[in-house]
Amino acid sequence: MKQKSTQILITLLLSVLIVSAGPVCRKSFPAPSGKWYTKADSNGNYHFFNDAVSTGPVVMKGISMTGFETGTRLSGAGAGYWLFQPQSGTASDSQALVENVMQTLVVDWTANIVRIPFCGSAWLQNYKLTGYGAFSNNPISYRDWIDTAVCKAAELGATVILDNHLWAIGPQSGTSLNVGMEDGCTGINNIGGVNSCAPHDWYGQYTSNRTGKTYNQGDDSGVWQCAIANADGITLENALRGINKEHFLNLWYELAVRYKDSSYVFFELFNEPYQRLSAAFGKTYGDNIPDGSYNWADWATLMNDAINVIRGVGNNNIILVSGLDWNYDYLGNGLASFSQTPIFGTLCDSSGYGTTVNKKSPPCQWAPNAKKPGQTTPGLCAGDRDTCDGLSYTACSAASLNWVSPSTGGWSKYVLPMNKYGPLVATEFGTFDCSSPFISSFLSWCGQFGVSYTAWALWPQNSGGPGQGACGYPSIMTPSAGTSDGFGKGSNNCQTLAGCSALLQPLSFAGPLIKADIKAGKSYTIPSGGGATTPNKGATSAPTPATPSPATPSPVTPSPATPSPVTPSPATMSPVTPSPVTPSPATPSPATPSPVAGAISVQLHSASSVYWFAVAVIGGSDTITKLELEDSGAYKASWAQFTSTTWGYWVFNAATALTMPVSLRVTSSSGKTAMLTNVITSLTNNNLINSGVSFSGSTSPSPSPVTPSPVTPSPVTPSPVTP
Repeated sequence: MKQKSTQILITLLLSVLIVSAGPVCRKSFPAPSGKWYTKADSNGNYHFFNDAVSTGPVVMKGISMTGFETGTRLSGAGAGYWLFQPQSGTASDSQALVENVMQTLVVDWTANIVRIPFCGSAWLQNYKLTGYGAFSNNPISYRDWIDTAVCKAAELGATVILDNHLWAIGPQSGTSLNVGMEDGCTGINNIGGVNSCAPHDWYGQYTSNRTGKTYNQGDDSGVWQCAIANADGITLENALRGINKEHFLNLWYELAVRYKDSSYVFFELFNEPYQRLSAAFGKTYGDNIPDGSYNWADWATLMNDAINVIRGVGNNNIILVSGLDWNYDYLGNGLASFSQTPIFGTLCDSSGYGTTVNKKSPPCQWAPNAKKPGQTTPGLCAGDRDTCDGLSYTACSAASLNWVSPSTGGWSKYVLPMNKYGPLVATEFGTFDCSSPFISSFLSWCGQFGVSYTAWALWPQNSGGPGQGACGYPSIMTPSAGTSDGFGKGSNNCQTLAGCSALLQPLSFAGPLIKADIKAGKSYTIPSGGGATTPNKGATSAPTPATPSPATPSPVTPSPATPSPVTPSPATMSPVTPSPVTPSPATPSPATPSPVAGAISVQLHSASSVYWFAVAVIGGSDTITKLELEDSGAYKASWAQFTSTTWGYWVFNAATALTMPVSLRVTSSSGKTAMLTNVITSLTNNNLINSGVSFSGSTSPSPSPVTPSPVTPSPVTPSPVTP
């Protein structure tokens, strides 16, 4: 301990000699007010604070961009793959495009945080953008290119997260399946036949101000060599291979110096860290290693070394630290362990995609119309299998009302305990099928506990990722019509602010929920007695002009001198991990309950909100063909129609918040209707409600108990090409 204390003291003494360069902005504007910091509430749970923005805790809600971090190696597509305007002839025009994107997200979507993924090696070499011929006579440096977004966010009073998403990687040491550990490029993903394998790790010549050394002499600063996706081999083994750790620390030194005086810039040290057995080169990935085999000692050392470098130059910006296994695990086996030394001075973030396993699942919730294979009666308790499987309707409903307890499983068990170390941030989450049940459950969970997030991802492409259509990738934006490049072509593009605003519209069904939640408010009321409360959606704390700051890991110092210790966080789940993968709710098998004679009963899905409203309808002795609603507010006497689903619920996506009570009008296949007046009076009542009304319009005896079933999230398999 003495040796470590001495080292920190030395770096702090040296920091007085360092001058912060600051972001390079195209125009001057007032500096954002206040500083971001974290502190624990009376229950010991950490939140974000900025006294110039709000007197209470602030929840960061926003979008994760794509485009700066990836592209096709050896071409001009680098660092502009989705944020480039090939029709533009100058760097300034393309910079204007990026500014239009940022302004649309911050003003139209009201995001108070935007995550900016970047390529670490491109930053170090200060890659010169010359893509598509647009910059052939007027290249712009990679650092200034990213500052275009950082500065615009600052001008608008928003925070940015600078996410070290990936870097250039050479081929893995072994090329056989499951022989050794994956430590480099797997050769699997490619664009136009070009894979992710650079000539060597961290390609690009640069001179480090931290060490005084020149690295990679002879490499061309104008050649893009960054990996296509972090899944191609950006592993913990790669980060520690050769002198890669030195490159990693050099990167964070340069960033710490550049943004030392910008509290509105958060640092995400390492996106979705993972360990995996070696791939069959160019063919298939190796097997994932067991949770208990992750190398937490090396991971903690790497993170603490990076934190010491950042703090050593006098930079007190908020730092996000991920957990292993794509940011799903905290200190091994998917469980938060408070017996081990945490990583100091950081925040936790997490990701949200992946197959349905316990640590990636929601807490228990009842799925009225879902059935297991071989199950005849609808209804099951969805969520963490070890915790929720087999619970009765009564027990499951009780658990769903107590998500604050780890005993309800899923995120509440594996992630929520980490808010004792720092604020939780979900830096990525989404679905691969455009569905909304998982998103609704996740947003409800975030709202209950004041979890911040940046939804993945800004991707207005009609290709939808690897050739699977717009819903084949967790985009929250509607794809551009008629072209594969939504930013650069088509009638709606980001060449103008109006065109960008028209282009970046939410993609149903998940997109509108996310946009509505971002707009709903960013304040949080601290509950008394250690519980959790729903956020105050009426009061949106509009940040005063601020310096850019990403919403990822947790800052650390409530006051500028006492960073709060935080353990590494899992993936991009809403809990505290950086951005691995958050599971999308598993789709319950199509609900086909037998018609029940007598009165119609309804059940509100437990994840319903005033914007995403899902109802199961049971009984009535006839097949239901249409469901409509009216409320006492914007939808009074409008009889707005629900959409049927394959998982047993009828869903209504409200453009304007619903006002309780809600009445339903049910139509059967024979044309009969039933009016269920004021049948739903509260969003907190998820019990089966007997309306006492049948299709004949008369009151009928209650039907025999029918077990309603909530929506089970449908498993989502992450696409190997996640930029």
